Amino acid sequence: MMYRIKYSTIAEIKIPANAQAGKTFAFETQQQLQTVSGDQRVIVEAIECYSDSALTKSPLTNTNVVATAADIANATLTLQFGTFQGISMMPLASLVRIIPDAANYTPGVFDLTMFREMYKIDWTKSYITLVDTAPTATVFSYVFNVCYDYLPTT
Repeated sequence: MMYRIKYSTIAEIKIPANAQAGKTFAFETQQQLQTVSGDQRVIVEAIECYSDSALTKSPLTNTNVVATAADIANATLTLQFGTFQGISMMPLASLVRIIPDAANYTPGVFDLTMFREMYKIDWTKSYITLVDTAPTATVFSYVFNVCYDYLPTT
């Protein structure tokens, strides 16, 4: 399915070395994705996650390598909408759509994961949960492309 992106930004979650199972790691403040910007409301339309086979280093923290296929298969995403968990423990593999050749396997899907009227995300309360101890023992980043648009608040 084709999707025409209006606005797009990169977000990342930094994972420390030797991260343990069951730990959560939150997004930092996402200024460009705040719920209300002026008289406009930010609507998140799609999110995708990148593996190291698509992007080797984080564009935001260029000293951090990007999550491997094993790291992606080991994590879930939770998005907080005010006081409500709108997305709870979604496997990251369902957000990867760049599928390399069989020699460089990364979990993934063919279509961009899209959402309907997703707004009021509290990014500082949204996070990644590791299912098991991180396969990558050094510092790395989960990198996301967030596609969004603005709608009037009224």
